[in-house]
Amino acid sequence: MSDEPSEQPRRVIAHLDCDSFYASVELLRHPELRGKPVVVAGSGPRAVVTTASYEARRYGVHSAMSAAHARRLCPDAIFIPPDFQAYREKSREVWGIVEERLSCPMQRVSLDEAYAEITAIEKPLRAFRELVAEVRERTG
Repeated sequence: MSDEPSEQPRRVIAHLDCDSFYASVELLRHPELRGKPVVVAGSGPRAVVTTASYEARRYGVHSAMSAAHARRLCPDAIFIPPDFQAYREKSREVWGIVEERLSCPMQRVSLDEAYAEITAIEKPLRAFRELVAEVRERTG
């Protein structure tokens, strides 16, 4: 037995995240809200922010923050209740494209997040740039 460590093949794992996913889906459904601060959050005294558009983020609004605090930070924000059926549908569409295009082992961890084992992809940065462009073109 050798004292030298065995050479294990390196695996490359990528974290894939659809940033501001729920807000993006809402903006597809309500294009008149583009450019405005949009917050996806439940209602009620214990409601939390699910996600916020970039315009709302400029005011300090972020995921997991209480909706009441988000309203204080950004009083002009448009609050939309979450529609998880719509998010699941769009998620299936997005991840279907990703799985078809990458053809690599993938583990989805939520509607908008996954890990992919991309060791076999020769030029991953180029592949991801093309993938993002295709997802954006095909799904909005």
